[in-house]
Amino acid sequence: MNKKIFTVLIVITMILFCGCNRMLVNSVLNDMEDIVETMEELEEKYYDGKISESKYLAEVASLMGKWEKACTKVEFIDESDLTTKQYERLFEIMSKIDNLYYY
Repeated sequence: MNKKIFTVLIVITMILFCGCNRMLVNSVLNDMEDIVETMEELEEKYYDGKISESKYLAEVASLMGKWEKACTKVEFIDESDLTTKQYERLFEIMSKIDNLYYY
């Protein structure tokens, strides 16, 4: 009886751990997507002349701080736990950030 309870507890713990890790991954990806989208909007406003260069630079500096925080969270994620959809989102985010830096 004790072996069954122990086994059930281990399985429940593993399920919770995997679920929490997926939630963490999705949370980090959401943060990264929000930052990139804000940066894209900011770039557009700057090049359209809707905001000044000083405001643009201040906003970019703030966003880069947020980006660095999100990237430090990525370091704690086990890549083997990522789903295909999560990999696709991460690749899309990185492509967008590369495009922003390219221009």
